[in-house]
Amino acid sequence: MVRIGRLRNFIQELAESPRIEKISFILPFFVIAIDIILIEHAIRINEPYIIGLTTLLFILSVIEVGVVIRDIHGHYQQSSFERLLTIKLDDFILERKKQTNVKFIVEEFIEKNPNYESFRTEVYHITCQIMEAHKKSSS
Repeated sequence: MVRIGRLRNFIQELAESPRIEKISFILPFFVIAIDIILIEHAIRINEPYIIGLTTLLFILSVIEVGVVIRDIHGHYQQSSFERLLTIKLDDFILERKKQTNVKFIVEEFIEKNPNYESFRTEVYHITCQIMEAHKKSSS
């Protein structure tokens, strides 16, 4: 039995996506089903104008499905990146004995992990959130 990794990964991404994205993924399939019924009826009555318009609507619905899939995938990648960055930053902050200001932590983290240089603003915001959480837990 062949395993379908991409489909399995997409189902995982879809399961972890917000409810609005799930709904926006399902709705175009209803439109596609209605389009197929309309195209079939238009072909049966041999009406070229209706065939053309329903075919256009069908194509737009398929494109919408593609766009929603891309959005779900992008959101999943962003949340996975932020989750991994949060773990790395939290470990980095806990390794440090002294808690200095956020600017020094961000600079030292980027110096230690140069691949995050282009994500400096994300590193800064997540560092602020972690420092706030540590501040609340210590008091």
